[in-house]
Amino acid sequence: MRSLVFPLAITLGFLINGFAAAQPVPLPSLGNRTPDDTVEGAIWEYKATAKKEGDTSGEMLEMSGKFRTEKSAIFDLGARGILPPKKDVDKAIEAAKKGELTEVKLPAPPQQKRIGDFQKVKGGRLKLNFTDPETLDGVMFIWPKKDTNDVWMGNYRQRKDGKFIQDWIVELRPIED
Repeated sequence: MRSLVFPLAITLGFLINGFAAAQPVPLPSLGNRTPDDTVEGAIWEYKATAKKEGDTSGEMLEMSGKFRTEKSAIFDLGARGILPPKKDVDKAIEAAKKGELTEVKLPAPPQQKRIGDFQKVKGGRLKLNFTDPETLDGVMFIWPKKDTNDVWMGNYRQRKDGKFIQDWIVELRPIED
């Protein structure tokens, strides 16, 4: 009996240690709703740097911005509102001049535009596929930066008219807005 217990205990010890070492890299909340439903998704702030192609002066190109992820979607954070038709604006101005204006109909709240999708890939990395020519268009691969809790780094290949035109080094962090 004793001869069975000892090898079994050693085997279980190795299995538990092996399981603990093989745990995946923890990811930030990428779009789970909070219980009170006030915040949806994670907001990311990014900064990117690229060297101009063919430029030997050493001048660096930079870009920065924010986007939001929810479930597997990526959304633009830029506020977008729809202006009322010109005739309605003119009517409101004339009514205000006469002192007859009591209320003004405002446009609907801004909708966030979907600009891409993301998915988890090997090694705790994320692949972000941006599809909006107005904001970001290209593919970004990111992974957690070593020795940090909330900084991610990676590469972004910018696309224009279906062709990759520029490579960028990016640094991102999930932020609370």
